[in-house]
Formats: sequence, C-alpha cells, structure tokens
Amino acid sequence: MKFTAILMSVIFGALFLFALPEANAAKSIHRATDGSEINLSTLVEELSGASVVVMGERHNSPDDHTAQRTLIQALADSGRKVALGLEMFERSAQPLLDRWIAGTYDESSFANLFASGWNPSWYSLYHGIFYYARQEGLPMVGLNIAPGYASAVYREGTSSLPEEFREEVGTPTCDISEEYKAILSRALGGKTSPGGFTRFCQAQVLRDLTMASAGLDFLRKNEGYVLIILTGNYHAWRLGIPEQIRRIDESVTVKVVMPMSDEAFDAYGLLSREADYLWKVD
Repeated sequence: MKFTAILMSVIFGALFLFALPEANAAKSIHRATDGSEINLSTLVEELSGASVVVMGERHNSPDDHTAQRTLIQALADSGRKVALGLEMFERSAQPLLDRWIAGTYDESSFANLFASGWNPSWYSLYHGIFYYARQEGLPMVGLNIAPGYASAVYREGTSSLPEEFREEVGTPTCDISEEYKAILSRALGGKTSPGGFTRFCQAQVLRDLTMASAGLDFLRKNEGYVLIILTGNYHAWRLGIPEQIRRIDESVTVKVVMPMSDEAFDAYGLLSREADYLWKVD
C-alpha cells in the first residue's frame, strides 16, 4: 500500500508539528524592491493588507516547506484567519480535505489522497503543514486541475477542454509577458513539446488560471480570510498565479514570498517584478 511506503517519512515530518516559527526562522528575509533585510515580525506586519499570499517552493526542499510552515503559523498567531490553498490537491478533492480538517478522514486515506496526484516521497515534507492545519482548523483548499486536462492541452490545445470547464474557469491563452515566456522557455530546457511552445505555455497558464480561480472562489465564499497559496516556483512568481488573479479581480491584494538558496539569491534578477519578499533558507 502507498501508505505503508510513506509511514516512516511521516514520523520525520511529524517533528515539524510542534516547532515554533522562531525556531524555524529564515536565514534572512529581504524586501525584493530594494533588497533590505527584515525580520519575520515585520514581514507579518507588511502582509497584513494582503488577501492572498503566494509562497513558492521547490517541491522536494525540506527548507522551503519549513519556511512555509513558519509563515503560516506566524500569520495565524498574529490573529489573521488563515486558509491554505494547495497545488498538490485537485479541486475535486475538497470534500476529503474538509473531512481531514474536521478530523473524520484517517491518516492512511489522506496519505493516499496526496499520493494520487503528487510524489509520495514528498509527503513527509508537507506533513507538518497538514497536521498544523488540522490541529488549528485552518481550511485547506484544493486548487489544481485534473492532470488529464493539462496533458490534453499540452498535446492538443485548448479545444480539448470541455465546454463547461471553459465556461466556469475560462480558456487559457499564451497572452503573457515576455519575461514569463522566457521563464517557461528555460523550464523546457531545450526539450520539444508535442504542440510546440504555445501549447506548453497554454498548459502552464491553465494551471495558473485554475488555481487563481479556485482561490478567489474560496475568498468570495469565506470573508475575512487570508489565503496562503503553496505552489511551485514557476506558478508562484508574480507573472504566474498572481497575474491571473489580477486579471480576474484587480481589487484583490496579492503578495509573493519566494524561498530560495544563497546561490539563487545572489543570481536573482528582476526581483521586484517576480516577488515581493525573498526568504533565504539554505
């Protein structure tokens, strides 16, 4: 069973459950606009006006997930009503996520739900986040699209999307900035896409659009929350999910926090274009 394979990693992940934010503090946090260093308390204060905080991650990085867990608890401890928007769960998983938070969905089933759409070996890295949300009753919101939709767009284009989906979410286009196109081109790494770059781009924007739409749906139905979206770096940059949120509803204030290594920090360009805050983790 998938759960058996995950069990030992869960024990490791559980160690994060009781860790306090100050114990997991970043090496340093910087405003992207000018590079100035700030502490965690200042970051929390400066995020007080945001309805959405998009926090990036390298999926397999323990440090990035510790940083996420730290910010989640710091915002909750500040008195904000916190909800988590999660790339690794599809929108259709919402009833099961609600059961997890309510305490009526067991660990084995939840671990298998995670493994059905995400790398099972990563479960321990998110475990402390999931258990903290359950412990504190923080809503967990599934944001992602079923993988088959993105794969179909990648191969066949947007005409492969069901009409009802396009009516509900919209039709993704490669109408994005040149900066984001350059980022996606680097992500391809010279590989060829079945439909060329345009369809690869449409599939990426489809995920950005779906996650933006799902997040805004939650906020419309649940006033007063700050939604912390945990997602991979290519979606988290301001040109990804935040841009799609802006296009749907310009009134929503979005801030972007990007965990990164020393090496990436030193090499980073276009800081204020891609993020609001840079969180050095290793």
